[in-house]
Amino acid sequence: MLRLLCVAVVLSGCSNLIVVRGSSNDFLKRKATSVVLNAPQKVVQERLDEMFERKGFRPYSSTPGENGSQVLIYRGSRRVPREAQAYGIELGSWFAARVATVEGNQTEVTLMGKPMVGAVEICSEHDNLLNDIKYVCSDTKVPPDWAGKNLVSGRDETEVVSGVLSDLYERLKH
Repeated sequence: MLRLLCVAVVLSGCSNLIVVRGSSNDFLKRKATSVVLNAPQKVVQERLDEMFERKGFRPYSSTPGENGSQVLIYRGSRRVPREAQAYGIELGSWFAARVATVEGNQTEVTLMGKPMVGAVEICSEHDNLLNDIKYVCSDTKVPPDWAGKNLVSGRDETEVVSGVLSDLYERLKH
């Protein structure tokens, strides 16, 4: 009987939580998330590492994807507004960069960014873009009045994705 009561309390507590989701792809059209460059894949990967490192995001993993692509994951913390800091909120950003040779010496880069709560990336409606690398994500649940809810939409990651793609294009378009 006590066990059933504990289960009921846990389940009723979970019903007050909401799932947060967000991604740069929620704000960018598909063609704004990729760029084709006139450089070999290895050079592009090195530039991506440099650019993300400068923005405070370190390489986390690298996984072979479909059609000879490589999926690079970058992670790091990000600034939290003072009012959210008062609640102890820690946020970060997570980025997946798919790098693939397309024609001859050209390389296509496709980027997606997602917010992180603490050290865990939140899920998004676009996670299926990483099915080929067997990427899985567990829903992040928070109280409806959580002070960080508006900070995990993916908008901050959208700015990084757009900036990185623009910089890559300017550096490697020739």
